[in-house]
Amino acid sequence: MAIVVPSSDVQNFALQAQVTTLAAAVTANANPLVLPELQQELTAAQIQLVINLMANQSNRTPVQFGNGPSFITAAGVLNSLTINT
Repeated sequence: MAIVVPSSDVQNFALQAQVTTLAAAVTANANPLVLPELQQELTAAQIQLVINLMANQSNRTPVQFGNGPSFITAAGVLNSLTINT
């Protein structure tokens, strides 16, 4: 399951962009002294994105006219057995 956060979900959209940037930096990094820090930052950003998206949907603002916060459910994660961010 690929998580695609719409731009209307500003906070999570920016966080997903950060995850994408860090993932590219980890992949492209050839410096073994910097790699552990980049991997740690990537893991922290991915964890924060999942926490934000798995927040209880009843605590979220309803989506109106296609705009609003995104969310994923535990059932969706378990069903697909993965989250690709």
